[in-house]
Amino acid sequence: YVDVDPQVWRDRMLAAGWTPHTVEHLARLWPVIAAAAQSNPDVLRVTGAIEEVTGHPPETLREFVRNRARPPEAAHAG
Repeated sequence: YVDVDPQVWRDRMLAAGWTPHTVEHLARLWPVIAAAAQSNPDVLRVTGAIEEVTGHPPETLREFVRNRARPPEAAHAG
């Protein structure tokens, strides 16, 4: 993990083709998740909920990024 300045992250994601709405949503979501994890590390523990809901085991962050090398909007563009 490398802490990246939020504006630098936004600029990079927009340059990579992510929509402004998606970038803003994720930029606002991350501090909430980070604060929750600091106050209660169990918030980030892996449970069986993902597999129960999707029928597939959860992916690691590395797997998720590798499997989705393009931004979601580009992947669905055809």
